[in-house]
Amino acid sequence: MNRRNPITLLGTPEQESFLIGSQNQRQNLINMIINKEIPVTAYLVDDNKKTTLHFSTQLLGIEPENGALIFGVTTDKALNKQISEATMLYCASTINDVPIEFMLDTPQQERRADKMCFLSPFPQLLIRMQRREFFRINIPQGISAICYFPTEATPVKTELADISIGGFSILVHGDCLLPFKVDDIIEECEIQLSLNDGFKTTLKVKNNIVKSNNNSEITTLIGFTFIDIPASIESRIQRFIFNIESKRLRTR
Repeated sequence: MNRRNPITLLGTPEQESFLIGSQNQRQNLINMIINKEIPVTAYLVDDNKKTTLHFSTQLLGIEPENGALIFGVTTDKALNKQISEATMLYCASTINDVPIEFMLDTPQQERRADKMCFLSPFPQLLIRMQRREFFRINIPQGISAICYFPTEATPVKTELADISIGGFSILVHGDCLLPFKVDDIIEECEIQLSLNDGFKTTLKVKNNIVKSNNNSEITTLIGFTFIDIPASIESRIQRFIFNIESKRLRTR
């Protein structure tokens, strides 16, 4: 197992900006990974869309009859069984240093040319990241980045957990004060990146994932996408990200 290609965007608010909608383009990218024998890191995903184990594999081909994607099994029989029982797989690779991520439905073990392998329907969700916008940074303690969500009474104040040009996430411990249903549009949200750098924007709720630990404590990860933000605000977000990353590198 390795972490050569960690998942960065699948299941996050930003993935929509990088989706490859064309079946031909998706097939061309997958064929490039196959032909160049580029390693793929696959992550098992459970019913709660939480990644668990991960393993390295090789894409072996595409079946012409049904378009199924063929990839290699591992040497661990117990792990192969877990892979066959996963809800889905998140897969990551690179082509010419460009990150590629795609999602596979639950694979099945089958024999091809006297060799066991996995087969899964050809991926319908694939993203390719070519721009800086895919870069998402966690906001460290000591740096205050806040979103004020409007209500009929006092706005709800929540600290941002991470941010990119495409959107951001928040972590809510305990009960959420607002429903935050997926695909909801929230207007007139105020983002405060510092005391002197705030702006208002419209947000779209992209995910709402509830998790609980062994003590039954509830944590909710909620992701948002910026809707139609101008280039001037994108530049301010880029500058904010750059300042955090520069500070992190100086203290390494």
